[in-house]
Amino acid sequence: MKIKSKLTGEVSNVRGDIAKEMVKLGVAEYVPLDPAVSLLDVARANLQETMGTPAPVQPVWEVLVRDLPVSGKKELVIQCAVGQQKTYYSGKPENVNLRRQWEGGGRYLNGFGRAVPDEICEGYLKAYKKFPTLRGYVTKTTEEQQREYQEYIKKQDAERAARYARA
Repeated sequence: MKIKSKLTGEVSNVRGDIAKEMVKLGVAEYVPLDPAVSLLDVARANLQETMGTPAPVQPVWEVLVRDLPVSGKKELVIQCAVGQQKTYYSGKPENVNLRRQWEGGGRYLNGFGRAVPDEICEGYLKAYKKFPTLRGYVTKTTEEQQREYQEYIKKQDAERAARYARA
């Protein structure tokens, strides 16, 4: 509780039971709290006075080889660590900073929500070319999937035609 000493005029915070006894003895009086100021705001202001305003957390970028938890395989990834949160990218190097735009907005498709710095992209590209066995599962583009499906259909049609020609 906040009290004001009648002897010195000093305002201080003391334990509730001590404050009640000092008021009862007549050596102090209660200082009412301002209802417009919340205790959280007061605590935050006191904390900022003692510690200062913290600097914004900056991402830490790294190209590394990561052990996959289930399979135990190793995979080449770009890691973005922001505080304790870690996010990974293991796709094709040309898609690292791929961005989709639409009217009123857009987003990066790499999972980081931001562009990867150029020096990290270059390091990932070099490692991607140098160590093909460490490449992770890479999804195919829609065009690649359509092309493969069309080739599959042509192959199926050719096999079906060959079967009917024999019969």
